[in-house]
Amino acid sequence: MNVPVTHPLLRYGCGSDRGPHRRLNEDSYAVLTRAELQEKLDALFLVSDGMGGMGGGDTASRIVAQQIPATVGALLQENAQQEAGAMLRSALQEVNRMVQQQRGSSPELHSMGATCVCALLEGNMLTLAHAGDSRAYLMRDGRLSLLTADHSCVWEEVEAGRMTREEADASPYRNMITRAVGIAPELEPDLQRVPLKEGDILLLCSDGLTTETREQDIARILAAEPLPQQAADKLIQAAIRHGGSDNITVIVAHFGTPAQQVVEEPPTERTPARRPAKPAEPHMTAMSEPALQRTGLLTSLFITGLMCGIVLAAALFVPLWLHRKKIPAPPLSTTSAVPPAAPKHAEIFTYSTPPKMINPGPFRPDVLQILPSGDLLTATGSGTLEKITPGGKTVQPPLLNNHLNWPAATPGTAALTTDTEGRRYQLDPASKTISCYSPEGVLKASGIGAGKLHAPSRLAVSKHGILYVLDSGHLMAFAPDPQQGE
Repeated sequence: MNVPVTHPLLRYGCGSDRGPHRRLNEDSYAVLTRAELQEKLDALFLVSDGMGGMGGGDTASRIVAQQIPATVGALLQENAQQEAGAMLRSALQEVNRMVQQQRGSSPELHSMGATCVCALLEGNMLTLAHAGDSRAYLMRDGRLSLLTADHSCVWEEVEAGRMTREEADASPYRNMITRAVGIAPELEPDLQRVPLKEGDILLLCSDGLTTETREQDIARILAAEPLPQQAADKLIQAAIRHGGSDNITVIVAHFGTPAQQVVEEPPTERTPARRPAKPAEPHMTAMSEPALQRTGLLTSLFITGLMCGIVLAAALFVPLWLHRKKIPAPPLSTTSAVPPAAPKHAEIFTYSTPPKMINPGPFRPDVLQILPSGDLLTATGSGTLEKITPGGKTVQPPLLNNHLNWPAATPGTAALTTDTEGRRYQLDPASKTISCYSPEGVLKASGIGAGKLHAPSRLAVSKHGILYVLDSGHLMAFAPDPQQGE
């Protein structure tokens, strides 16, 4: 797709892809040209990544992508001299209120929110506002610089010096967002102004790009592609090729004509960095090449012969020594080298026993997640994240040892989760029961936990079929009936 130039110094390309593993694309983006900004600003670029299941994330990001440009346009109409940063702050705070209102309109939307990174260009001055982990990068003279700081738990650890950026990008907690549109009644976005110069390249993207693609590869693509649309397409393809675990959205903007940019490649295992040559020892006489070859050959022969002698001596001496000491041979292992076959999964688990108290807490009613390790993620009433083992023990110290400013919990709404087989478990706080649906959406079981729960609010299901439920602030567990799936 060829995008027309909208400014003597500006060209851009953009795109969004659902990715091979997602059913919905919950990303949205917006581009406004100078004409659409009433000839008062040169461009507006925006990327938003929705959060929340059951379509909520899609709704939230769409609201952000539609309403922020509309609000900026209205503010320009009222006052053409308004400062860009003030306009972006007002626009994000207004859309935050709108998403908050929509959250209460339907149970499917109660947990929705969205990240946002937005850029206004006025002459050679770039104004950025962001909330969440969608990012803005600047490519200048072959160097890619991150302009934004993620609003996430792991990024706070990076800024505190307790994690590296590489550790943060690989952490299973990297998607735990601490600030975003719609998740709290008030929002204060981060704002900054960046002067641009001829040849700069601006990149705005959702985390679907940065999760899968190394920054070095991003820089190489930006430097190699002369047209911004080609660069945007290549970045999306790279993220899909490397896994495509999430939706991917990018906007690439060229400020002027980028000069030839050379990206320095870091050393890798295949091409190790060269070490400086060790200086010759003083008073050492240099040997000729043939002499060096002969010396090396003799040395190799000597070492080989020595090793053969050691092996032969060990072969002869060790059995005699063991016999003399009468050391019995180790018993044969009775463990098979072939791992046992994995148990078959039951089509639907059944639960007939009352739930067991795993940890009394008390915990917040709206934070419960099973981590890749099998442990459970919860939060105390004060906002501190805690990791609980399947046996109910609290991992000390607290997971990230920080206090999060959580929004108020929303009581009385349905909670939804899926297991590794795609089965859907839905909690109905009104009837205080859990229902199970097949991956195709067919109801398979209902009334789970009837008469055994008091005020259930969240649930999670393990790969073994254990149902974990937050009930009146306590962490409870329903174990599936034995002998299933055999």
